[in-house]
Amino acid sequence: HKLARIWVIVADQKIAKIFKKSGHSLKLIAEIKPEKPKPHGYKPHLPPKYVDMEHFIDDLSLWLENSAQKNLFDRLAIIVNPHMLGAMRKKLGHHTQVRII
Repeated sequence: HKLARIWVIVADQKIAKIFKKSGHSLKLIAEIKPEKPKPHGYKPHLPPKYVDMEHFIDDLSLWLENSAQKNLFDRLAIIVNPHMLGAMRKKLGHHTQVRII
């Protein structure tokens, strides 16, 4: 029986750090930062920082989904604040969702 490949993501609105569990330690394998703010469409119900966070979550979710489809990890632990977790859950693709622990 093989050991599960576990990734841990720790993120806030400024950076996401992805670690790979290696024995009893974590090894940093990637850092993802938001792109420079882009002009966005009019969203009167959201302050600009939340619109930027949505774009960041879109990029992060796509990166995770691509990694899951390539079968680079078996399990994913997500450590973020509750607001960001709620937003991420809506955006994460199926291949990523089924790996969340």
